[in-house]
Parts: sequence; structure tokens; C-alpha cells
Amino acid sequence: MSHIFKRFTSQVTIKPTPSKSHLHGFLPSSSFPAGYLLTGVHAGVKKKPDVLDVGVILSTSDRPTSAAACFTRNAFKAAPVIVSDEILTANGGRARAVVVNSGCANAVTGQQGLKDAWAM
Repeated sequence: MSHIFKRFTSQVTIKPTPSKSHLHGFLPSSSFPAGYLLTGVHAGVKKKPDVLDVGVILSTSDRPTSAAACFTRNAFKAAPVIVSDEILTANGGRARAVVVNSGCANAVTGQQGLKDAWAM
């Protein structure tokens, strides 16, 4: 019994990734709900010093602020996911601030990753 195998070839054209610079810009403060302060800073996550890579949103309310999140069910949760879930659970779904980074997944970082996430 003989087997016949055919070899297939194809060409793939890789297109350059389009710029997303049009998505980055300052929004007027009227775009945000009252009672919050926010800022973006360069913290060194991204290499370019002019790129804002960490955002902070702070509630100015005297009352507890509700917060919600949708976390992965993946078995390999990144340290910031674990820490954020623990904080929301411990505080009964309340948060005073949110810290967001850009361009760094922080996954599979072990104990040092957890320490860094708690420091944030």
C-alpha cells in the first residue's frame, strides 16, 4: 500500500500594522463623570519617554465608591489580576482608586510579580 503526500505552499503578505496614534489624545474633562480625578504618567513601562504608560483614576467622593471587574478564569492568572481580585473581595466591591498600566502583561512573574503588584 502506498501513500501519496502532496506538499502545499502558499505565500503570505504581511501588511504593516497601522498607526494607532489617532486613538491617543486628551479628552475634555466634561467627558468624565463628576467626582473623579485622573492622570497619566510615564513610569518606564514603555521605552519611549513621551508615552504615558500608567494611568491613575481617583474617586473624590466622601462615600464608598462601587467598583466592578471581570477577571479571567485562566489557571495562570497574572499577579495584578490576583491582587485586584483580592482587593475588591476584601473591600466588598469598593475601591478608592484604579491604577492601570499599558504595554506590560505582568504574567508568570512569580512571587516578585505579586510583590510588585501589591506595591502598585
